Amino acid sequence: MIVVWLTSLWRHMWFAVWVWLRPTIKWLLRRSTQLCELQRICYGTLAGAERSSKVEFSLEQSREPELRKCCQYLDGKAKERHLRPDVTYYAVYAIIRVKDINTKLHPRLSGQLLSCIGSIWGYRQLLSEVETVRHVKCCNDAGVEASHDVTEKLQQLWTILKPGEQLKDLVSKQWQEIGFQGSNPCTDFRGMGLLGLENLLYFAVQHPSASRHVLSRSCHPQYGYSFAIVGINLTQLCYSLLLDGTLK
Repeated sequence: MIVVWLTSLWRHMWFAVWVWLRPTIKWLLRRSTQLCELQRICYGTLAGAERSSKVEFSLEQSREPELRKCCQYLDGKAKERHLRPDVTYYAVYAIIRVKDINTKLHPRLSGQLLSCIGSIWGYRQLLSEVETVRHVKCCNDAGVEASHDVTEKLQQLWTILKPGEQLKDLVSKQWQEIGFQGSNPCTDFRGMGLLGLENLLYFAVQHPSASRHVLSRSCHPQYGYSFAIVGINLTQLCYSLLLDGTLK
């Protein structure tokens, strides 16, 4: 336990020292290589998550007021879910202008930065979209009445998973057959909201045979599980991985 604590303390101390020395190191590298940090990242890191993560960190740590303003602008567009190609093109243009990069000498850089910025703020926009769906309630505060759209989605889910059996009512013990806890399935979506239902329905619509197979496995007398509840929990897991950045 002490070793873990000391290791963690050392890492935090080293990171603090590195952040403090970072501006000086950047200046020295710029002078010696004639390349800014973003150029060194794009030229020295393979395309993909690693490059985008390094570009993201570099932009977030930048002390340039115009770059900070540019990042805030992109954050606003991502949050509003209005991130369009012209917005990312504008951001790349602003970065290249602030960094005083000669695009004739570095023709590939614009495309590389465009790809990174699209990934970084596309991820943030995705998070905003997911949050919006998650906050949509499947039933009212009393946990009784569901919206018409939710009712249709639940009926579609039932029809795909139990094609040979008719659903008698929206509030029915039949829902327990596909892994809901009670007679009203809407109450099980409170944590994930409409997102949980959308994911269950997506699995059923896109993979009907697989979803019915998984449902049949859930009825095993010894190794059985609640199909719908497990599905909602998996949505919770994916959401947490999206939220903490692991899915990057």
